[in-house]
Amino acid sequence: MLAELEPLAMSTAAYGFVIALGLLWGSFANVCIYRWPAGRSVVTPGSHCTACQAPIRWYDNVPVLAWLWLRGRCRACKAPFSPRYLVIEAATGALFGVAWWAAVIAPRCSSRSARGSCTSRSTPRSAS
Repeated sequence: MLAELEPLAMSTAAYGFVIALGLLWGSFANVCIYRWPAGRSVVTPGSHCTACQAPIRWYDNVPVLAWLWLRGRCRACKAPFSPRYLVIEAATGALFGVAWWAAVIAPRCSSRSARGSCTSRSTPRSAS
């Protein structure tokens, strides 16, 4: 059964899914980093601007993309958000991607390198 899942695990879609999970986990990590030291709940209230208290809509809370769309500012009052949010989300997504590559892709490629199934396929150059 695991052999049947291997092509899926090695696919670009799986790799993208893992990175997306990393971005989501990074977003949740930001909530924990901000709220736990202050003794606040990570569940309620929902995300909001610390300057104007306006709730952050779901589409303004998409990891990395929303920070870039809004240029790191609140949609309601234009107060700046810390770049820490962007950095932590991006770094966590990248770490998830590297971990997936190291745990799933690299071991299979190294064990199959003799067959060339994970190497890039290039055509041999003709001598001129």
